[in-house]
Amino acid sequence: EGTLCITDAAKNIGIRPKDLTQLMFANGWIYKRYGSPWVAYASKLHQQLLMHKSVLISGSDEEPRYAQQVRITQKGLSRLALMVEQLDEAV
Repeated sequence: EGTLCITDAAKNIGIRPKDLTQLMFANGWIYKRYGSPWVAYASKLHQQLLMHKSVLISGSDEEPRYAQQVRITQKGLSRLALMVEQLDEAV
C-alpha cells in the first residue's frame, strides 16, 4: 500500500524509532490518548502525510481486538527526512 509504520520509517530515514516518534510528537504530527496507541492529527491526515490502518491486536490474556496504527505515506516520509536533515544541519 506504500505506507510505513513508524519503526520502518525510522530505519528508512536512518534514525532510531524513538527519536522519530519524539520528532513527530513534538512537531504536531501525532498524539497519544491515555492507554491507546499513537493517533495522527487530522491536519496531517488531510495533507496525506499520515494515515491510519486497522490492525488486529491479540494479547496473551485478552480477546483479539482491532486498533488503529499510524502509517507514514511516501509524501510524509519525504517531509520527515527533510526535517531530520535540517535538525542535523542545525547541530
